Amino acid sequence: MAILFSYLFLDNYRSLEKREICFDHRYKFDETTNTVMKEDDQKGGFGSYFYGKNIYSATCLVGKNGEGKTSCIDFLRDSFALIKFNLDSGRLLYQKDRNGVVDLPEGEIRRYHLDAGMRFLVIFKSGDTDYYVTNMGEVRLDKGASKKCQAYIPKNNEGDIEYRIAYFSMLRLPDGVTAEQRAFIRKRDAESTEEGYYNQKITDIQTLSEQYMYDLSEESLNALRVKKRDGFNADLLMQMAFFENGDSDLLEDILGKDYETRVGLAGVETGDERIDVKALKDNSSTMKMPLLDALKETTAYFWPFSSGQYSRFAFLARLYWFMGGWERFQESDKTKGLRDRSILLWGGRRRFEHMKYFSLNSESVILLIDEGELYYHPEWQRRFVKDVFDIISGYKTKVDVQVVFTTSSTFMLSDILREDVVVLSKPNAEMKPYLDEDIQTFGQNIHMLLANRFFMDSTIGQRAERLITGLFEMLADKDGEPADRWRERVKGAIDERFKAYVGAHPKKFESDAGYDEFVHELIESIGEDFYRRQLLGMFEEYRRKTREPESQEALVRRLLSEKMKTADAAQKASLMQAMELLGG
Repeated sequence: MAILFSYLFLDNYRSLEKREICFDHRYKFDETTNTVMKEDDQKGGFGSYFYGKNIYSATCLVGKNGEGKTSCIDFLRDSFALIKFNLDSGRLLYQKDRNGVVDLPEGEIRRYHLDAGMRFLVIFKSGDTDYYVTNMGEVRLDKGASKKCQAYIPKNNEGDIEYRIAYFSMLRLPDGVTAEQRAFIRKRDAESTEEGYYNQKITDIQTLSEQYMYDLSEESLNALRVKKRDGFNADLLMQMAFFENGDSDLLEDILGKDYETRVGLAGVETGDERIDVKALKDNSSTMKMPLLDALKETTAYFWPFSSGQYSRFAFLARLYWFMGGWERFQESDKTKGLRDRSILLWGGRRRFEHMKYFSLNSESVILLIDEGELYYHPEWQRRFVKDVFDIISGYKTKVDVQVVFTTSSTFMLSDILREDVVVLSKPNAEMKPYLDEDIQTFGQNIHMLLANRFFMDSTIGQRAERLITGLFEMLADKDGEPADRWRERVKGAIDERFKAYVGAHPKKFESDAGYDEFVHELIESIGEDFYRRQLLGMFEEYRRKTREPESQEALVRRLLSEKMKTADAAQKASLMQAMELLGG
């Protein structure tokens, strides 16, 4: 049996303080009394499978950069995996007489990539039973929770409870791992060795990953490419299989009606040559041979895709492969040539079978998608959640998939129910009174989401915001300020804010009228209707109070000119005669 998360509480973990995630809305936790409380399955949400076939639950983590989205992902796929693995192997014990409370001495906490003083509670579901693991002291269960939930004790469980996570991220690093990560791993390993509990087989996260995690991140697959393993270009194979064997309706839906043209115009760049991808659609093995040979080139890639096109195609190809693409690839006659050539290039079927590592082979899985829409055009961001759910729902075998997104995209929130959105940022004191923190996210427009779920100080560009604020300050009528001083204040502000522009166009600013015209043009260039109308009203008031008194002759000439705009032919002739008499 595999697990699905029900609840997570984290405190003093990296940038997170007292944060909770209710994955399936069945439990709540009162950290002041250490009490787990049971909620009705339908409370706060529609319950399981609302988002489609095979989708047990979906959760979206949002917040400003550095406020804990990836930290939550790291805890789920890294720290908790190590804790559970060592509990199951007997290398990590519970505190004496405290079932479910792990014993994590301060000297060993870094072994699990945790911070000293951090607290956690995890409740997970396996079969018909819920289990909890914590380090906060003995947890109390209220009457409702005690009927369903119990401390996780490996030796008391029938059969193995499998921990299965699939991790997707499009962040690409030069060699698959950052310098900071390498330094951290070296330091951790050194400290572990010195303290006598380091065991390469147990604590090496990559070794452990092979037992519980499917890593289809750009970082991981790029690391494989950079290592230049002969005959192993897993990413290219997944993309070829997706293009050749993927359902045409699916490809058309996610890549556009011109998907064959879009991909067909590209090629596979091997470094020495560019091979036409159109050969994938050819039934002739001879035509496909050069393209299939490219699979042995570890640095070969589709070209010329933009960063957004590559990210979308690569991500969806990996997800497709994971959610049944491997099985289709093995069974389909369409991919026989690609399959046979891959086996030959990779030195036999046994080595080729490694590709199964990237496919789902469990009854349930936790799908972690960290900033998956990275590099996407807004329209593709708008479609991203639907694309993911469509591929998961298309998996023919019954499976439970728990999806956890992290994102900085408002478009994704519009496809997720309010109760499934976890906001990790906190609004500042000035902003909080203006927010609707209970706003519905599902089907909501992006402007409301930007303000209320991403806690943006403004929904327009900062430079434009600064200019608009300056215009309001310039045109503000200060009681008692003489008209000439008001005009000089406006001109001085223009000279200061647009020094280079004023210097480059001296004739434009030779007179007061030139400054007025420039201010009016600025206001008319503002796209937000509310700001523009407010500023135009203030500008007219400014002009009325600061312009020189009109002579009677100028007044008559201006009135005649305005009348000309709506006059018919006979009236225009009379008005022209009047203008000539005035010398205008």
